[in-house]
Amino acid sequence: GGRRAIIVLDNIDRVPDERIATLWAEVRSIFSAWQPGTLKPSGANAVTAVVPYDSKYIASAFERDTPDQAGLSANELIRKTFNSIIQVSPPISADWRDFFNAKLDEAISPALEESDKFKLFKLLDLHHKNIGRHPTPRNIISYINEIVTLGQQWLEDVPIAAIGLFVLNRNGLQSDPRKLTNLTTTSPQMVAITQLGDEWQKNLATLLYNVEPNNAVQVLLESRISNSLAGRSSE
Repeated sequence: GGRRAIIVLDNIDRVPDERIATLWAEVRSIFSAWQPGTLKPSGANAVTAVVPYDSKYIASAFERDTPDQAGLSANELIRKTFNSIIQVSPPISADWRDFFNAKLDEAISPALEESDKFKLFKLLDLHHKNIGRHPTPRNIISYINEIVTLGQQWLEDVPIAAIGLFVLNRNGLQSDPRKLTNLTTTSPQMVAITQLGDEWQKNLATLLYNVEPNNAVQVLLESRISNSLAGRSSE
């Protein structure tokens, strides 16, 4: 008789924008009968619903005339939907480092040296600081899984820190391989974390072109020669 049920409606902020309004209306219809001052269905006190959401994403889905009005509208809508709203503070690096290390130990055996764990952690930490977002558990697990997948093929030839650096820059490098020789202003900091010295370009070229390290050097030289010739021809 004294049991309670807790229902978690997760990932609402992961559905497409065009479905947010409809989905939110459905959620409101569920809770509207349980608002203060209304007749509650039998057993309603024994049920608690928890709905995690990203308020910025929800606000953007309800955008109307201006961003400011959209934010106000979303806040009003959220307050009318739930009896209680708890804001979760963003995590700091120290909060998720233990989780990161635990997942890394689960994925890689034998366990990495502490110095290598720290490099991989700092790379991910700096990457998310640069893009202005905090890493989620999904981000962390995906990062580790990609490192493990590449490591199975290349760990004997490429340092693990280089693999981590490549994973975080993979999309940019694949869309424009010239970034291997022309990094953005934030990348030098990430290269410094790896402590690869002059080897970082060869290591990343190995992973990008899926060739042996010696062949990666040749690819880099060919790329530099081509860029040089292209520059001269345009003069």
